Amino acid sequence: MKSILSRLLFEPVQVPVSRGRQVKFDAEDPDIMVSTGPLDERIAIFMRLRGYPMTAREIAAGIASNASQVNRGLRTMIAEGQVEVIDIIGSVREYALNETSVGKKAL
Repeated sequence: MKSILSRLLFEPVQVPVSRGRQVKFDAEDPDIMVSTGPLDERIAIFMRLRGYPMTAREIAAGIASNASQVNRGLRTMIAEGQVEVIDIIGSVREYALNETSVGKKAL
């Protein structure tokens, strides 16, 4: 039987599986293109790939982020004119990519 000290010093250490950000390539997980990089670019790329208006929660799920960060990013993109707000009374607010500003910033 090995001593605890010799096991700690000479045996390889198992790296924890859940440490850090994990990128998976399953069909259910977001594409690597929209799950890494600056937030505004991730939002714009995802919205362009989908091609239809979405809620902030749908965008957050699609880019592997949380809704509060996506809302902050959307506010910035609205101020810059990259995203339009579709506000229907009695419905959830949706966001669409502004077609006139798509060519201004490389996506």
